[in-house]
Amino acid sequence: MIETAILTGLLTMGLTSGAHCIGMCGGIAAALGFAVDPQRTSLAQRLPVLLGYNFGRVISYSIAGAIVGWLGGVGNHYFDWMPILRTIAAVLLVMMAFYLAGWWHGLVRLEKLGSSFWKLLQPLGRKLMPVKGPWGALALGMVWGWLPCGLVYSALALAATTGNPASSALGMMIFGLCTIPAMLAGGIFSDQVREILQNKALRSVFALLLLGFAVWIFWTGAGHILFGQHDDSLLHCEPWH
Repeated sequence: MIETAILTGLLTMGLTSGAHCIGMCGGIAAALGFAVDPQRTSLAQRLPVLLGYNFGRVISYSIAGAIVGWLGGVGNHYFDWMPILRTIAAVLLVMMAFYLAGWWHGLVRLEKLGSSFWKLLQPLGRKLMPVKGPWGALALGMVWGWLPCGLVYSALALAATTGNPASSALGMMIFGLCTIPAMLAGGIFSDQVREILQNKALRSVFALLLLGFAVWIFWTGAGHILFGQHDDSLLHCEPWH
């Protein structure tokens, strides 16, 4: 089970992720889309490669979700820190919104925290290139899923608030699946999609959606800390099955 508010937040983050994802992974998506000469290869032949890469990312996101869900549950058992986790998630959502809108790029600093781990995986990713088949793309996607990414960190912080490995993994899987449409479009029509997603008005709309969820998540976290359990409905949203 996963709370409706958390599920909705992850869905929104995934669906509005295009502007960020194309910038972070659009290059590799385009490279995968043309792993074989596009003049000789149909879209139907290139699509399995793109799908393999993207499903590989989703698998890694789900694994990471299970890990943070377990950590969130253990921490909450001993320290009752779920309101704090919600507050952290809200702050990261605000940072993501500001990044998307181009108002502030502080989220880039957060991405540097994962650079040490990524340096260990990067050589493996290079060995998997060039990719010409769906299974190779799947393996590369599983590696690339650990690329330092503020958007993924924000989603993980939100998923961790479930306090349950299965629910958190499910949430991250849904988040990852929602990023696929933009990534597929970027792999097939990279230049056109990039131009659309760089539109400032569109990015601002995405940012405002994320800010709205940040306010909600913050209220269910910091509001609980400041005002106590005066309204449990804020903390216990209807579960989604």
